Amino acid sequence: MRGNPLLKAFRNVPWEFEDSLIPDYVMGQTTCALFLSLRYHILNPDYIHERLKQLKNLYELRVLLVQVDASDPHHALKYLTRVCLLANLTLMLAWNPEEAGRIIETYKIFENKPPDLIMEKQDDDPFMKP
Repeated sequence: MRGNPLLKAFRNVPWEFEDSLIPDYVMGQTTCALFLSLRYHILNPDYIHERLKQLKNLYELRVLLVQVDASDPHHALKYLTRVCLLANLTLMLAWNPEEAGRIIETYKIFENKPPDLIMEKQDDDPFMKP
């Protein structure tokens, strides 16, 4: 994990390295993420299953953060979507390490924020014109 390119993208939250963690990133007491390069997944399709066996159900919110770095990602993404649905994972896609790092950082920033902070605002009067 040392030399991880995502760590360079963390600018707004503190982080620390821990060898004993099962997930790749912990963004709160009940939130974690596994990181997967799509190119790596195509070469090693069983890797994600092994990681999920290790993770078990240790966290309430489990994110699979996939960096889309393959030229034809459709088949692999379809497969990973199915894995996420069956394993109760939230699938997040990033196209470079910086974007992946910002996604992890955002989860951490919103760790203790109420859900209504990011929910869409509803108008009280549906007949009111914009």
